[in-house]
Amino acid sequence: MTTDAGSVEADLVDQEITGDTEQSDGPRSSPPSGRLSQWFEWSNKAAGLLARLVFVGAVAITAFEYFEATQRERTERTFALVELWDSERVQSAHNAIQQARLSIERENRAVLDALGDPDDRGALERIVADGVVGSAYGADPDIELRASLETLLYFLNRVAHCVAAELCEPEIADVFFLEYASSFWALFGEGLAHERPQSVAPLREHLAARAFAP
Repeated sequence: MTTDAGSVEADLVDQEITGDTEQSDGPRSSPPSGRLSQWFEWSNKAAGLLARLVFVGAVAITAFEYFEATQRERTERTFALVELWDSERVQSAHNAIQQARLSIERENRAVLDALGDPDDRGALERIVADGVVGSAYGADPDIELRASLETLLYFLNRVAHCVAAELCEPEIADVFFLEYASSFWALFGEGLAHERPQSVAPLREHLAARAFAP
């Protein structure tokens, strides 16, 4: 009797343990609910969208930084030309041409007085300009005056090339140089085009592009 009671008690303990094990194992092996699956799907899509937004933002920032760097470089190159204009070599050339113009104007003022039209500035400037180019490239050329003319032409061609190649900021270049370039061409363009046809092409094209057609 004792043995049977012990066996029955052991069987009952085994059944309780087995039942507890089955109850505890049941929820662990059950599949995830539909709401959890939707959450995972949504989170994956959100992660993909976020990655795309980050990529687009990085591209936009890179493009903006490139634009800013390009603008800064253009501005720096333009002001480098301003510094070149203020250099001793270019200013000496400018002053030499101004002195030559004044000298030729004084010499030819009497001619205009004789023509009875001393106030015709257009005629006087044409005579002066032809006189400067003639002195620089004539039969007995003034080598220093020629060098001064070609120095200024070289400088203005550099401005023209820099703007045409989009290496300089055109609006800033116009503020500093366009009016002078137009005046230089009006005075000496025709004569220099005859003497140095290839050399004047960049300046002529630049003025045409900037609405100062020669």
